[in-house]
Order: sequence, then structure tokens, then C-alpha cells
Amino acid sequence: MSWFDKLERQFGFIAIPHLILGIIGLQAVMTLIGIQNPDIQLMLALNPAAVVDGQWWRLFTYILVPDVSRWGAFFAIFWFYFLWMMGKALESHWGGFRLTLYVLSGIFFGAFVSMAGFLFLHLNIWQDGTYWTLSMQLAFAYLYPEFQILVFFILPLKMRWLAWGIVAFLAYKMVLGGLPRAFEILGSLANFLIFFAPEILGHWRNLNATRKARSTMKASVDKALSKMPPKVCVACRKGVDQADIRICHCDRCGHEGRFWCTDDLRGHLGT
Repeated sequence: MSWFDKLERQFGFIAIPHLILGIIGLQAVMTLIGIQNPDIQLMLALNPAAVVDGQWWRLFTYILVPDVSRWGAFFAIFWFYFLWMMGKALESHWGGFRLTLYVLSGIFFGAFVSMAGFLFLHLNIWQDGTYWTLSMQLAFAYLYPEFQILVFFILPLKMRWLAWGIVAFLAYKMVLGGLPRAFEILGSLANFLIFFAPEILGHWRNLNATRKARSTMKASVDKALSKMPPKVCVACRKGVDQADIRICHCDRCGHEGRFWCTDDLRGHLGT
């Protein structure tokens, strides 16, 4: 029994049915409002300095600020449908409790990163729903890597390649931003790391063990082959680099394990 199963037995009552649908609905409303009045979204985004000044609701409402307002309402419709589809698939795969835990932990870690960075590292890390959305995409891609989407409604793309693109983009941002940006990204995506890192590490360990076993077996086979007598035709003394050599067993003469080239084998058998 995994520790997720143990948590569910103790705290399964916190499962919130249709949680993703509720969040997406509120994000859609905020997108429509933000297209007309972007200042509304600024009032909900997680600004750690504003939280310290008493605007505590930003610790929760930042998740309702999606980064799609600048693309317009038409793109947002398909974007929210994609999020809803991912959330529905994750809930079907995990169940309500684990999905709720994933969503709430993502919200918590995003808020924690901003506040800890501001209070202890003097970093002004604003948060909106971007990293939360990325954590949903990475989770969906890990569980359904072969699922195919249409980029710009034309180009087919499997989720595994989308996930690698996201990882490459985040790694690029961490390289440019240094330790502060790495703290922001890794902390904000801690829910994905907690849920999937042990399985990913176990998978890599199994791959390494398999590679080592294959390497050991190949070395043993190569060593055994090196001790075998050279493959030379018993009649013409040609080697494998000079003729088509076959290992054959002749019941008529009882010679076992001898090598015959194709031409001498026919003469030996009288064919």
C-alpha cells in the first residue's frame, strides 16, 4: 500500500468532486473579465508584498488568473476545454481524493514559494495560474504520453513531446535566471515532483540495472566466443572471412562440431 493510499484512508473525506471543473469555470470568468479590465486580475494575482500588507486572499485567488487573456476569448475556449479534458482524465485515473490532493498541494507550494522567497530570500515572486497549469499538463503527459493533440488545430503532437518541450523551456529559464528562478520553478512544481519523482527515479534505476545486466551478459558471451576454436572448414581450411561457413552435425560419419563451407558440405554429403 502506497502512502497515497494510506492518506486516502485517513483523509478521503477531503475529496472535492468536479474540482477541476469549478476552477476552470472561475478561470474562464476571470479571463472574460480580464480581457475588458486587466486590473481585476492584478488584484487576484499572488503579490507577496500585498499579502504581507493584509491582502491574504491572494494566497488562493492567484490560481484563478490564467495566462491566456492576451490570446483572446476564442483561444481561451479551446484552452479551457483542454484543461477540463485533462482534469477529467486525471480524476478518472486517480480518483477524487488524489486529484484534490494534487491540486491543493500545487496551490500550497505556489503560495509557499512566493512568500518564502519574499520573506527569507528578498525575492519578489509573483504568481498566477501558469505553473499550476503546467503541473496539470506534466501530470497528464506522464500518465497519457501517447495522447495526441492538435497544435493550432492542425499539427498533431503527442503529449510526451509536449512535456519534453515544457521541461526544456523550464530548464532554459532556470539556466538564465540562476538559483532564484530555479527556486521558483522547482518549488512551484513540487506537487508534480512529489507525485511522480519516486516513480521516475525507480524507472531510471530499473533501466540502469537492465543496461548493466545486458552489458555483463554480452561480456560473458564475448569471452565464451573468444575461447571457441576458429571457424575453419575441415576440408579446404577456409575461414569465415573467405567462405560461407556453417556448423553442421554429420550422423553418417559421426563427426560432431566440425565446420564445413557450403561447397565442401555438398561434397561430403554426396549431393
